[in-house]
Amino acid sequence: MPRTVPSSRATQSTPALRPARCRLTRTLFALAGIAVLASAPRAGAEERLPHGQFALLPGATTFDSRQQYGGRDLDASPSLEARLGLMPTRAVRFELAGGFASAKPAGGGASVTVSHVALELAPMFDLPWSFGVAPFLGLGHQSYGRAEDLTSGSTGRWGPEYGVALDYRFGERLALRAETRALTSYPRDAAGTAHERVHAVSGLGVAYAFGGRPRDTDGDGIADGRDRQPATPHGAQVDGSGIALDDDRDGVPNGLDAEPATVAGLVVDAHGAAVDSDHDGVADGADRCADTPAGATVDIRGCPTDTDADGVADGIDHCADTPHGAAVDAGGCPTDADGDLVYDGLDRCADTPRGARVDAAGCPEPVGRLIDTGRIGITAVRFATGSAELLVASEDTLRAIGAMLAGVPGLRIEIGGHCDSRGGDELNQRLSEQRAETVVAFLTRAFPALDGRLVARGYGRSKPVAPNTGARNMARNRRVQFTVLNDAPAATAPQATGSLVRPAAP
Repeated sequence: MPRTVPSSRATQSTPALRPARCRLTRTLFALAGIAVLASAPRAGAEERLPHGQFALLPGATTFDSRQQYGGRDLDASPSLEARLGLMPTRAVRFELAGGFASAKPAGGGASVTVSHVALELAPMFDLPWSFGVAPFLGLGHQSYGRAEDLTSGSTGRWGPEYGVALDYRFGERLALRAETRALTSYPRDAAGTAHERVHAVSGLGVAYAFGGRPRDTDGDGIADGRDRQPATPHGAQVDGSGIALDDDRDGVPNGLDAEPATVAGLVVDAHGAAVDSDHDGVADGADRCADTPAGATVDIRGCPTDTDADGVADGIDHCADTPHGAAVDAGGCPTDADGDLVYDGLDRCADTPRGARVDAAGCPEPVGRLIDTGRIGITAVRFATGSAELLVASEDTLRAIGAMLAGVPGLRIEIGGHCDSRGGDELNQRLSEQRAETVVAFLTRAFPALDGRLVARGYGRSKPVAPNTGARNMARNRRVQFTVLNDAPAATAPQATGSLVRPAAP
């Protein structure tokens, strides 16, 4: 009779315990799923890494219904679990787990001591509000006292251990831990058949962290819990609060600043070195002229100097003493388009024919030649095509001629208009007359002293000075010719212009 009752209890308890074991498995998988999905940063006290951890967890052990003693089930019993772990990083924990329980058969009787030890790996996941969850998996060994009284099995069994632990950190080193785990083994009976056994262990206790240093994420020597600037660049110098020092206030911390004494206001690169984009020796930020050409001499503001005021900066000006007003090329040297040795910009007659003698203004010396030869043809006096309208570019030439003619009293001049061979005789004749009259009108208006001393006459195309073949020859034929009408100019010419006049023959 004493053995029939426990056997009946064992028979009745089996359906109840098996659903309980299934619920335990589902719970473990659910907690593991939560751990994998959790990603919120953990709040609370700073974490010391790497560090060790010791946990003591009082709890209870529920035995597999198939693990019997003397034909009777083993009742759930109190247990005591201990954990010794190592956390090299905040993401993983290696742990040596162990514990024991004193199990009693249902209905009473001598206790059976059940102990286990396991080596486990637990990835760590952070949850909000200082919680952390760690599913774990390891290989364990179970030992049973009085094994001769156990149904199936030996005193030592190997098998996997798995479960999940939930930590709540409430201090720098202390945490409250709740844990549930499954102890599995596969003992063989006398016939050599393996039988799965799964015991469930649950516990709640305290974990204590020891060793290690406070976490310093940015490696600046200030623990995260006291670091007011937790993302300081590596190598930067910081104060006691973890704030990067920047003595020259250029935005690059001390320790990373290649030029720690940069003048305020200068632009610097990522290493704190002053930037000089135009390489003129004046750093950006202080450079008032930030696009100075390479090689130009600059003042203390970084702006190019230009001693001769020709628009080309010193240092790249190949002709540094250009006369004021002269046009220059890109190298700063004066240009002379018509080759008369009077620089463009100062040349009042910029299209002087090649080889012509000119005065200081760059205009031909027509009066001298006029006196020498009795006539001179001026091609630089130009008109609008097919018109007697005087072009503005010709006015300076006519003024230069008029000024010299006016300086020789008594000199009478014929202004003759000449055309090339294009067009009919009648058209060219009329056009040459109108152009000669335009010149006379301009000169007498500009120099009233010439009024009555100039005569306009048109010759059409009747007196070419070159064959009307090619553009160059036709340009020579389109001219205004000045011809002396008197045999010799008056000998009373002013001293200033007398050198231009040949005295009359005795």
